[in-house]
Amino acid sequence: MDEIQAKTEEPMPAVEAAPAAARPPVSRAFVWAVCGILFAAFLGVDYATPQVFDTELAESFFAVCLGLCISQINLIAVWAALAPGNIVLRLSWSSLLTLMMWYTLLAGSMGTTGQFPLVSNLCDALVLGGILLAGVLILQVPLWAAKKWFRWRLSRGAEDAGQFALEDRQFNLQHLLLAILLWAIALSPLRAVLPPGPAVPFHVDGGLLVLTVAMILSNVLITIPCIWWAFQPAARLWGLTVGWLFYAVVLTVVEVAILSAISGTPANRIGEVIGTFLIVNVTQCLTVFGVLRIFRAMGYRMVRFAPAKR
Repeated sequence: MDEIQAKTEEPMPAVEAAPAAARPPVSRAFVWAVCGILFAAFLGVDYATPQVFDTELAESFFAVCLGLCISQINLIAVWAALAPGNIVLRLSWSSLLTLMMWYTLLAGSMGTTGQFPLVSNLCDALVLGGILLAGVLILQVPLWAAKKWFRWRLSRGAEDAGQFALEDRQFNLQHLLLAILLWAIALSPLRAVLPPGPAVPFHVDGGLLVLTVAMILSNVLITIPCIWWAFQPAARLWGLTVGWLFYAVVLTVVEVAILSAISGTPANRIGEVIGTFLIVNVTQCLTVFGVLRIFRAMGYRMVRFAPAKR
């Protein structure tokens, strides 16, 4: 098997290729501690979002919560596709994080009795789970393409080179058994968080389907630049921020225009809808940017790994 050298090719203008010496000496224990804090914070947001949705609070406040939830889907997809580590465990953990997000949203929906509950029956719960899974999977498509053909990786340097060399080529039965065990444990509380009622037949509203597809596709187009933007040197951030905000506004207007043409949104509400969607898009992208900047501060870089010449 060919070995992979821990060196980068000539850096593209969009990504900083920092030398190993410039990376702060952060231990893996510290990285995992930071991950735990972020995980707990996101679970809190997931639990609160259905309750916010079920109240008469300002629509913009719910838009912020929704943006924070979408950002989690993006971060899970980034880790599944680009992070170092065994591919079986990485994909297993990413699916488990999605499952945990679904559990927490369902748990937050329990006890909501207002006029607009996020999840009111088993059918709603299944639709919500399908939306979360679709979002994670669709966003991974361009990221896996970038990894496969352009060899982009999230890396802390030479210590990750061996993992990149083996992750797609070496199958380890121990990893598979661990993944099965984790899934068995994770599925055990499923019945407790699902609302009562028949699972089938149920009907997915056409308007919800159109809205979901539009939001997932716009999410891909708006978020992908943020992933690379997060690993830029500080000197370039202001210019990129202004450019990205203009780009996000244009895409949001296009997104709302398409949805309005399909759903027939009244003309007097288009401005309000654009504002709500813009809050969602900006919130979720700034959250992705902020979290990835934290990982950048802990030594991670977006680099291109090249196979060694024979």
